[in-house]
Order: sequence, then C-alpha cells, then structure tokens
Amino acid sequence: VVLAIMGVLAAIALPSLMGSPFAHMKLKSISMEIYSTLQLCRSKAIGSTSQYGVRFDLSATPVTYNIMSRPGTSGAWTSDGSFAKNLDSGVSVDNITVDAVNYTSGTTGVIRFEATGLASAASIQLKNAMNAADKYSILVSSSTGRVKIQSGW
Repeated sequence: VVLAIMGVLAAIALPSLMGSPFAHMKLKSISMEIYSTLQLCRSKAIGSTSQYGVRFDLSATPVTYNIMSRPGTSGAWTSDGSFAKNLDSGVSVDNITVDAVNYTSGTTGVIRFEATGLASAASIQLKNAMNAADKYSILVSSSTGRVKIQSGW
C-alpha cells in the first residue's frame, strides 16, 4: 500500500519536475527566435532603401509578431508577407517598449531598422509562464541598431 501511494505521488510530481527545464529551454528558444528575427530585419534594412521592422500583436492569443516594411522613411507599414510567428503558450510577454512607449496589450509600434544602421530603441521582456522568475530581455540600441539578448531584466 505504501509503495502504491509513493508511486502515485511520484507520477503526480514527475511532470512538474520535468516541466521546469523544458519550459526554460522553450523560453530561451523563443527569445533566440525573436533575436534572430530582429537581426534579419536589420540586415534587410541595411541592404535596401526601405525600413524593416517587427510588430507584435499582444492582444492575439497566442501573441503574434511579424516582419513589416515601408519604402524610404515614411509611409504606411505593411507586412512584407515573408514571416509571421506565434509565441508559444509557455512564454508570456511582460512588456515591450518601443521608442519610450510601453506596451502591455494591443498592437505595438514597429521596432524599425533603417538603411543607415539606426533603429528604434526597444526592449522586449519575456518570461516563463510556469516560473515568473525565469526571464529574458531582447534589447535594441537606437544609435547602432545592435540587438542583444540577456537573461533577466
């Protein structure tokens, strides 16, 4: 009887113990995907006369993001059709800041990259939905367009 009870308790506890490392890997993977998408936009912009960027829809379930473009430095942003991505349900967006405007819901401003190498100042804060202390930030420098990723905020 004792062994049966211990077996049931182990069966209940094992998924939660196993979930934490997998949830962390998922958070890290999604952070790297967003980082890579921003780097792609930067490369596209530097090689053209158009601006490229990423816009997040925080009101969508799951949260989505896609690559946007616009000719020159003015005009309407349009999805360039090359990319649209959903965030996994195990990862949540805590906050996105674009050019000093904070977004926690709705559609964000475009994190833009220009042919000159300049960019929007931006910060994307992601966290593990199972462990709020597990966080990653993706930062964009406005003066250099450099994108970096770091653990924590």
